[in-house]
Amino acid sequence: MAVQEIARQDWNTFLGALAEVIDGREAAVEVASAEYGDQRLAEGVPLLGLSYDVHGDRIEIAFENLGHRIEHPRSLFVDEAMGGGLIGIEIIGADDARTILRLRDPLLLAEPSRA
Repeated sequence: MAVQEIARQDWNTFLGALAEVIDGREAAVEVASAEYGDQRLAEGVPLLGLSYDVHGDRIEIAFENLGHRIEHPRSLFVDEAMGGGLIGIEIIGADDARTILRLRDPLLLAEPSRA
């Protein structure tokens, strides 16, 4: 696995490109925080999209029948399988909570700009 950080100025472009190809892929999402511990929000649910609202400074993840919002995110990391393909995304919020999104199957993407 290879974990790389996406530079903030590339979040909108990266998540927009990802949203174009991710529709319907099964994923799991959990939130880990010191205040609430680990909370699994969804597992095996179709992922409908991800977006970064520059003006509101928030990342939104849309699943079938579920949405999750990260207000004032600080960092965004992607996790890639050894053979290539996106297998996960980790977003760290202003409150240090970590939102971890895992795809059931690796997703091959065009090479984004990275930090």
